[in-house]
Amino acid sequence: MTTLTWEDKFNTGVETLDGQHRKIFDYMITIYNGLIDSHLKCDPFNGMLDQLELLCQLHFMEEEKLMDESNYPLASEHKHLHDLFLTSISLFKIDNKQCHTSNVLTEFSNLRVDFITHMLNDCWAASEGCQFAARGGD
Repeated sequence: MTTLTWEDKFNTGVETLDGQHRKIFDYMITIYNGLIDSHLKCDPFNGMLDQLELLCQLHFMEEEKLMDESNYPLASEHKHLHDLFLTSISLFKIDNKQCHTSNVLTEFSNLRVDFITHMLNDCWAASEGCQFAARGGD
């Protein structure tokens, strides 16, 4: 996996969502860096994945609230993507002593790509409705 860096194109223009995206992105970096450090024990990773799932759940709740407030026409499809992403985190549990394998690194890298895709879709959604809600519907 290449170096993980935040890019301005991930910003939606909605400050709350952008802060949440950045926090989730940074936490994924922390998890990945732990996965590549073969000196670390595997024990804490499932707890870290649980924390990642919680961060995503809180973010998705806020985002879905903005979509509902703005009557975003693709809200149900977007919410379905949220459910799929949360399921993928739930299914990504690491067996003890298996956290440093290439398979785990590949699967986590794919999860990261899915989240980046989500952020880019949020940028589009924000321009279509979430910013409208964030401005108070003006």
